Amino acid sequence: MNGQILMRGTSIPNPTSLSRQKIGGWIISAAIIFLIFSVLLALVLGAIPLTLKELFSALLIRPTAERGTLPIRILWQLRLPRICMALIGGFGLAFSGAAMQGILRNPLVSPFTLGISSAAGFGAAATMVMAGSAGVIPFAFGGFPVVGAFLCSLVSMLIVLFLSRLTGGAGRTVILAGVAVMYLFSAGTSILQYTASTEDLARIVFWIMGSLSSSQWASVALAGGLMIAVIPPLYLQSWKYTILSMGDESGISLGVDPKKTTRITIVLCSLLTAGIISHTGVIGFVGLVAPHVARMILGNDYRYLLPLSGLFGAILLVVSDTLSRVLLAPLEFPIGITTAFLGIPFFLYLLIVASRKRYS
Repeated sequence: MNGQILMRGTSIPNPTSLSRQKIGGWIISAAIIFLIFSVLLALVLGAIPLTLKELFSALLIRPTAERGTLPIRILWQLRLPRICMALIGGFGLAFSGAAMQGILRNPLVSPFTLGISSAAGFGAAATMVMAGSAGVIPFAFGGFPVVGAFLCSLVSMLIVLFLSRLTGGAGRTVILAGVAVMYLFSAGTSILQYTASTEDLARIVFWIMGSLSSSQWASVALAGGLMIAVIPPLYLQSWKYTILSMGDESGISLGVDPKKTTRITIVLCSLLTAGIISHTGVIGFVGLVAPHVARMILGNDYRYLLPLSGLFGAILLVVSDTLSRVLLAPLEFPIGITTAFLGIPFFLYLLIVASRKRYS
């Protein structure tokens, strides 16, 4: 698994593995270049476009209360925070989706399969309704809704872990438990929407659709810090995902504990997903589509599949956010709608290709 084979006690390189490493490195490098181009395009496009000269001049000057031209304020106070959140959110959601698909060996799994998104929606909706009834006007993506979304996401994770442990911890059991939790919290959100006031209902719907418009440097720091803490432990499990993709029996014979690895992965992915969507609202398809694209290119070598999935997720979310801002400027689409429009056709294409391979 480390790109080498043993022959008479001597470790020699495996040519096939070396060529795959080279291809993987080139593809990841190309994805990084395309991501940089997408970010530069996102920085200059908007309701008020910026020239490249204005962009690079503004990047060198941090605005203060005393000075700051309009391009500088647009860049540092509006576009940079939301683009950074798009990078963090897209990379984290796609990375988590690839890890969960690997550990559960199901291509239809994503971070939202465990009910994390529906739990976050319920938590945000509940805090908005309670704050509104108490006479407190909550921020749509800050304050109480963020705390409520994050806590309810953790509750959904604990419920899924308890149910999976109670029933043996098999991959199919984890997925079914997640689906049950998803419908439970979705029903709770529907009740809150039915009983909420007109103003609270508008806030709830806006949050559930997802948006990066209220991203601030504080939320970027929180989500980014959580991603930095979670991504390395997840990546250290990559060789286990590659082994377990061949079956639990192969993993056990090579010293990998499938149940323990599953629990660790679910906890880490749930923490990362909860930390992201508690600041962005519900954003779908990123954690499902991006790993599929990476897998079609590189296969199931998770040493390269995980980072490439994250890069594709970041590209998808940055491009989706740019389209949301530009298409009907100065009006703005919720980013959840844009990712759905981009993700659904590709997802249907994947289903058609998979069915043709199965019956060919």
